[in-house]
Amino acid sequence: MKTCSSASTYSRSLLVGFEQILERRSFVPPVWLRGPHLQTLGASLAKRKYSWGWTDSQQQFLNLSDGSRIMVVCIWQCSSAPTMVAVHGMGGSSQSTYMQGLSHKAHREGWNAILLNLYNQNRDLCRPKIFHAGASSEVGEIIQKLIDQYNLVKVFLVGASMGGNILLKFLGERGSQLPQEIRSAAVISPLVDLVTSARILENPSNFLFQRHFVKNFKKRTREQSAELDNFVDLKKLMNIRTVREYDQLVTVPLSGFCDVSEYYKTVSAQSYLKDVRVPTLLLHSKDDPLIPWKPFVLPEVSSNQSLIIKLTSTGGHLGFIERGKKRDVDRRWAENRVIDFFRFSKDLISEVVDS
Repeated sequence: MKTCSSASTYSRSLLVGFEQILERRSFVPPVWLRGPHLQTLGASLAKRKYSWGWTDSQQQFLNLSDGSRIMVVCIWQCSSAPTMVAVHGMGGSSQSTYMQGLSHKAHREGWNAILLNLYNQNRDLCRPKIFHAGASSEVGEIIQKLIDQYNLVKVFLVGASMGGNILLKFLGERGSQLPQEIRSAAVISPLVDLVTSARILENPSNFLFQRHFVKNFKKRTREQSAELDNFVDLKKLMNIRTVREYDQLVTVPLSGFCDVSEYYKTVSAQSYLKDVRVPTLLLHSKDDPLIPWKPFVLPEVSSNQSLIIKLTSTGGHLGFIERGKKRDVDRRWAENRVIDFFRFSKDLISEVVDS
């Protein structure tokens, strides 16, 4: 595997140039769609049309070294074109609205797109596999397999919510030792502090979100009941009411953690942000009802020269629906800024300077 040399750094002046572009393209929501919950629900529930996007896709399966198998959705255009690899959030998939939106926008640019589905498809494993918020080594293996199998030359990585945590943890763990094909990364509403977010999710105001997540988790777990029976107390499954209870019942025993507290502390990406060395755009709203924003202004994070951190005053969680006449292909501000960043950074490797 070829990696970026630790003796090289990306020219910070180029990233400052994009920060200036970002300042001129600030997020302004519609008057009728202000507030964290309206933005969050509006973005999730609104129907979307992609007359300008892709129509055909391919399903491919990847076998991982631990015996698990995942399905990815590929939208190909040209083997030599840049490729965007997207990682979904908690309970999401390649069908999630933001995954579809990003892939259609990448297609419009002439790029390839690969959408991950972080769910094990191999039902014959001796021990069931679950892809949790700390599955950075697995995602790293997936990315390398995609690069090798499809001879990818320019790769952009994007993660949303929990997918942002996985991606940022991966980038921080690898530091400057990333495959040289990876040009840049972006995250939208990234989960980086599982301890605090689990507590916030249990606020009464987030009851609908909590119920939505738990309902989906129960459904997926029941579908695998035959495989899980010897590892998870399925009789307790119907009684759980929170994501924390689900993680304690299912994620912890299947992933080898002592308890849910160890799981949350161990896999949170916050401590890895300072070690990210690839140009990375981080978009987050201060009114996100599920994820706090203060970790992104910590000195060790804000001083990282590889990060461009844009905190908006509003936008909700994976919301960012903007107002007025469309200035982009649609009103999904965060998705459009991610594409802007990838367009801006796709040739950054030619600007690497030796330190």
